[in-house]
Amino acid sequence: MAEHNASLKRQERESTDAEPSPKRSRPNESNTAGQEKPRHPTLWFDDGGIVLSAEHTLFRVHRSFLSLNSPIFRDLFSIPPRESASEDPEETWEGLPLIRMHDDDEDIVNLLTALYDRTYSLASQPIDVVAGLLRMSTKYEIGYLRNQAIKYLTPIYDLPNRNIVERYTATTRGVQFAPLIINTARETKTDFLIPGAFFFLAIQDINHIFERITKEERPRYRISMDDLQTCITGREALIKCNRETIYSFGSKKCGENTRCNSRMNTFVQSEVWKEHVADPNTTAVLDSAFWNDITVCGMCVETHRMSSRMGVRKVIDQVPGYFKFSDWDTLRKSTKGQPSQIK
Repeated sequence: MAEHNASLKRQERESTDAEPSPKRSRPNESNTAGQEKPRHPTLWFDDGGIVLSAEHTLFRVHRSFLSLNSPIFRDLFSIPPRESASEDPEETWEGLPLIRMHDDDEDIVNLLTALYDRTYSLASQPIDVVAGLLRMSTKYEIGYLRNQAIKYLTPIYDLPNRNIVERYTATTRGVQFAPLIINTARETKTDFLIPGAFFFLAIQDINHIFERITKEERPRYRISMDDLQTCITGREALIKCNRETIYSFGSKKCGENTRCNSRMNTFVQSEVWKEHVADPNTTAVLDSAFWNDITVCGMCVETHRMSSRMGVRKVIDQVPGYFKFSDWDTLRKSTKGQPSQIK
């Protein structure tokens, strides 16, 4: 393994300007432009015994190493070649077995890098890369990598386990990848990630939500009509529950109770109040500017703050139901490699 790592790093330094030799030209391994598929600059090992052919790239790797990490690769490599395979340019590359891959080039690069490079850390990767690794590790049954990907995504989309201290916005980590996670979680049977992703999608601007159908060109980021309906229905349920659970401020008897009640009655007629109670974003009440507009006494403000924070937690606990899912615990238990099993 140490030799593999050394080879990986050495080739990364040396192969930037390397060109495939004319000797290796293979007309059958061409991309859509009619040119030879390039070898990947770092995931091409001269002592590798098998070549993986993606849509645009070739990878020369080690049969035994991939077989050790993945039973799917092991079974794939164990299929005996046809007797004429060694003479068929469609099934060999310079005498080596050639396996055609039906995965995105980027996903293959990330998977092979995660397997070969022992310094690779999921913690330093963006969410879309980890989502791709979750798909690939599930497809090729690489258990430890799947568990790492689930462990990475859990504190982002398993909302009850997320530390909610401020209002979620469009820039909150995880929000922009909501459609990707919805599709990936379905594909990988990690359903406990889906309600949180739907929540992050539902709190976005309504026009942006519709654009995920009308304008989104990336298939994995596009939502279906059924998902759009689920999102809109959940969005309306959130607004209703937020109003009843978070903004149903009660009155605390204080020394200035009459004045506080009068000011609160005035506040609930204001544009600030109307804007917030129509917002599906359950965490909007955590916006400090909202509380600056409430002119009741300090005791009443603190009472309302505590009440609203408890309301936020209550709504978050009920999020799966708004989007037609079972409760959080049931969803977690249904996931292979569930968070509670990952150390």
